[in-house]
Amino acid sequence: MLSDYVRQQMRWRETKMEEFPDDKRNGESVAALGSLAEFIEAIEDEGAGGERWGLVERLEPHMLEGVSLGGREASRETARYGFGYRTTDGTHEEFLTDLWIACMTDAYNHRCEHDEDPTGELSRVENGAARFDVPLPPNYWRRRSRSFEDELEAEIDELIQAKIAEGE
Repeated sequence: MLSDYVRQQMRWRETKMEEFPDDKRNGESVAALGSLAEFIEAIEDEGAGGERWGLVERLEPHMLEGVSLGGREASRETARYGFGYRTTDGTHEEFLTDLWIACMTDAYNHRCEHDEDPTGELSRVENGAARFDVPLPPNYWRRRSRSFEDELEAEIDELIQAKIAEGE
């Protein structure tokens, strides 16, 4: 399904290519998105035993309503992939990590706005922070996968307490 989503974004970019034929970046993005879709399909073909499987697997909870991924941030990231720059397999791997970060940002923002996490990916403390509409630091999601849970919990608890103190 992830490769279908990428191809859907590629088709959207193709419409932009037709709309703006002099802007070569649209064609570059179409090629990059097509290559990314093939890269993802290769990972999916390898299956759970493959060394890159985690790149795709952690995006699965963010696949919503058929061929939709995350929200505004994920859509923006994908639609701009390869727009004005060259991509490689290494870029594809980096992008899938960045896409996961965008999806987590979307999940958190959705939780703040709608009081629900349809992905089930937010931790207890992240859900608590969302209840108070606490903005998380820009690098939070990147650090999340490399940090101890108690460190992140202490950081978020401080942010929640500061937000509560602001309201008093």
